[in-house]
Amino acid sequence: FFGGTPAHPDSIFPKKIWQTWKVDPLGFAERDLAVAKTWTTKNPGHRYEVLTDTNDLYYVETFYGPHGFNRPDIVDTYRALTLKIIKADLLRYLVMYAEGGLYTDIDVEALKPIKRFIPERYDEAEIDMVVGVEIDQPDFNDHPILGKKSQSFCQWTFMCKPQLPVMLHLVDSIIAWLNRCSKEQGVPIGELELDFDEVISGTGPSAF
Repeated sequence: FFGGTPAHPDSIFPKKIWQTWKVDPLGFAERDLAVAKTWTTKNPGHRYEVLTDTNDLYYVETFYGPHGFNRPDIVDTYRALTLKIIKADLLRYLVMYAEGGLYTDIDVEALKPIKRFIPERYDEAEIDMVVGVEIDQPDFNDHPILGKKSQSFCQWTFMCKPQLPVMLHLVDSIIAWLNRCSKEQGVPIGELELDFDEVISGTGPSAF
């Protein structure tokens, strides 16, 4: 839980559930559809939306283009990306900054309603984000392989209010990292080659 000064002091978390996948729900495989339905069944008052490989760019252009947040650097970077895992990570952060709500990966099952995410003893108006801990092994901080991955938040399911500065900071950090990688490899962003560890550290749980 992150308290402090919320972006919208009197607001509640938007009642929106976001997922990203290759196809829209009408094209889900039976297993994916069954898992996705756990979110809509347990949260009937929430809007449910899936961004896909065919409408993701339109979303980014709409919210981050000249009639939105006017961040051509973000739009250009997203448009140039070809690594799907990087795009998937970045897209969730862009959506959650723009509109907030709850993001969850396509293979995550809802075990409890979203209203249970915040215990009753807390005031929702004073909370900006709800996140889980992915890994908590500080003893491995200096490990040559585990290193940055030894402490990280869970970014396959998290909840936040819209336009939190920390989310935009995350996006800006990723854009800067991609540009550094591009310069180091001497290739455009669309031609970057990144291994699994670089993805985890650059846009995944460690970055988050």
